[in-house]
Amino acid sequence: MRRLWFSVGCASVLGACQWIPGTDQYAIAKGEEVASELLIDPTSAMFRNSAVFEVQNDKGEKHTAVCGEINGKNRNGAYAGYTRYIAVVELKQGELEPTPLMSKEEAERLGDQCRREANGPFYFETQRDLARMTCEQAKDAAEERLQLAAFELDWQSMCGTKDKPHLPNLNTSTPADKPAG
Repeated sequence: MRRLWFSVGCASVLGACQWIPGTDQYAIAKGEEVASELLIDPTSAMFRNSAVFEVQNDKGEKHTAVCGEINGKNRNGAYAGYTRYIAVVELKQGELEPTPLMSKEEAERLGDQCRREANGPFYFETQRDLARMTCEQAKDAAEERLQLAAFELDWQSMCGTKDKPHLPNLNTSTPADKPAG
């Protein structure tokens, strides 16, 4: 009987680690809280593959970063799919992996089309307007690509090092409840 109570007590203490400051579980809980606030519906957040990393900024200040994957409901009330996140616990700042609206190839095609059409000749005002619209879309697509590249650099610097690369098994294309293979 004592062993049973001892086992229950140990399980309770280990399960309560998320409320003990300084533990990895506490940092993960706080990081997930920060990341969930970035969602449209923070209460719908589901997490997987969360891990804690110590990072240092340019001023030499050390911070705790939590990296992992988050899934949440979109405006239609459906889960949108897992995406990577980075949360800096002490600063209460987080970042979700941006989702570009266009593929890289489509963005390059728009850029090429903009460069061809930008100088005219324009025989009608609508031709000029269409060329401007194409160039605006190309600019927006390029900005999306830059945001994705910036996130990738942040991910590499905070969530992966040479001796501890990316988190294991991160795959944003496969939902957690879908069996692999």
